Amino acid sequence: MLDKKSIQLINTLINEEEVNLTKLMRKTTLSKKQILYSVDYINTFLSDNEKKELDVFQRNIILSPENKEFFIDCLLNGYLFNDYFLDAEERIKYIFFLLFNKGNSYLSISDFLTSLNVSKSTIIADIKKLQIELGNYTISIDND
Repeated sequence: MLDKKSIQLINTLINEEEVNLTKLMRKTTLSKKQILYSVDYINTFLSDNEKKELDVFQRNIILSPENKEFFIDCLLNGYLFNDYFLDAEERIKYIFFLLFNKGNSYLSISDFLTSLNVSKSTIIADIKKLQIELGNYTISIDND
């Protein structure tokens, strides 16, 4: 699955095709480790789609013309977002949206597990963070 950082890297590579790691760190405010993790995620995504992986050569990340075309097609067709992995902030917003747009209907942890594709402990931690945020507005989440 791709995350926000990976999609940010893909967008940069589509525009530049070859980018120096140091320049990318300054441009995105991501650390070297974060960028290399994103490259791993992107390479997994490319392999899953039977495409050649990104080249990393002498601190440069290189996007082939074939992969550039593939990513542009993916962006235009919304395909990248089928495999998008929400970060903690996005998950909390998603949980908030579901809870407050569901009315009086019952939601369980398994509803969130299915839609977010994360562990139960991650969902519980996100709900606790949301409860803290909502506490500032005297709103609470009740669970049975």
